[in-house]
Amino acid sequence: MKKLKASPLLHPIYGICFGMYFLNRILRLEDIQIILFSDHIASLVALPLVLGFILTLFRWFRIASRLSWHQVLSSFLIFSIYFEYWLPAQSARYTGDWMDVVFYGIGGIVFWVFLNDERGSTSEIEGEVFHHRDIEA
Repeated sequence: MKKLKASPLLHPIYGICFGMYFLNRILRLEDIQIILFSDHIASLVALPLVLGFILTLFRWFRIASRLSWHQVLSSFLIFSIYFEYWLPAQSARYTGDWMDVVFYGIGGIVFWVFLNDERGSTSEIEGEVFHHRDIEA
């Protein structure tokens, strides 16, 4: 029996991103600010967290075993435009910051290099492997 790829949610990098996000949330609740960390950590970990979850669903439903560079780049562009351009234009509550765009890009690279591994992450689960290229048009 072929093996189903492990979830990126089990990867240590995903756990680090998740921990950094929640540490930042706790620090903000306590009104503690750490330069760069507090301002940009959510942008840095956004794509690894969101794309890691999406890839887990893709593997679970056997849609694809990894995301294409088009999907990762599209996600980067959508996050950048929506959160740094469109939302700030709609409400004064939001501010656009070009540094966040840089951190979205770094987060996309982190996802691509560490979490988008076709071989799986820390373990493998029994089941059938399904690749997006197996779909015939």
